[in-house]
Amino acid sequence: MNLGLLLIPALGGYYLLSRTLLWRYWVARQAGYKLFFSAAIAGVVLLVLARLIAVIWPSDLGAPILAWWRHYAPFDYAGTVAISAALAVIIPLVANLFLDKNKCAMQAANAQGDLIECLMQEALDSGYLVEISTKSSKSYIGFAQHSSVTTSEESDIAITPIASGYRDGKTRDLVITTNYLPVLLGRSPDKRDFREHFRVVIPLAEITSAHRFDPDAYELFRQTKTASKNQPDAESAT
Repeated sequence: MNLGLLLIPALGGYYLLSRTLLWRYWVARQAGYKLFFSAAIAGVVLLVLARLIAVIWPSDLGAPILAWWRHYAPFDYAGTVAISAALAVIIPLVANLFLDKNKCAMQAANAQGDLIECLMQEALDSGYLVEISTKSSKSYIGFAQHSSVTTSEESDIAITPIASGYRDGKTRDLVITTNYLPVLLGRSPDKRDFREHFRVVIPLAEITSAHRFDPDAYELFRQTKTASKNQPDAESAT
């Protein structure tokens, strides 16, 4: 086989991986030799499948097309290489019909240990509250509006906060200072919706922690801690 023709299956392997949802988001997180060898292996698989198709293809089926092909591409195994390129295009189109984009992206992010992205996507899909803490100790509690899990590079996340506050520098306890709910649930006199005005975009690199927020659990812990602080005073008074 002409070595120059081998470049086509290699490129086809990369195209297959980058276009099929099952591998697309995994490939986007790879670089260097790992990406090169992954594309090369995919290209070899395509080439083997193409060769099998070329061997078992009935000679009398599509004879005029085969004659035309041999006339304009008189290279050894040119037909096999062309079939591998066609497979690289066809397989993603068919496979993506049966794959879920968000699920595939979540699997890739989880495999790479990008857990914050996974959490934001889960919150976006399920609608539960999250708390985002930043390097400046600022904390936002709200509903996820955007997740970077389907992007190929480090991106931003966005939430509509219902409250904000900060993490105490010593105890790291959450202190809520602002409640946005009264405004978010209401409207201005001219019927404007304030929800988009409160949308907060945070670069992923600025996030120090993120987790699901349960208002009932937060209130229970807050009351328990307050009670434990007051207990010594009550004992000393008796």
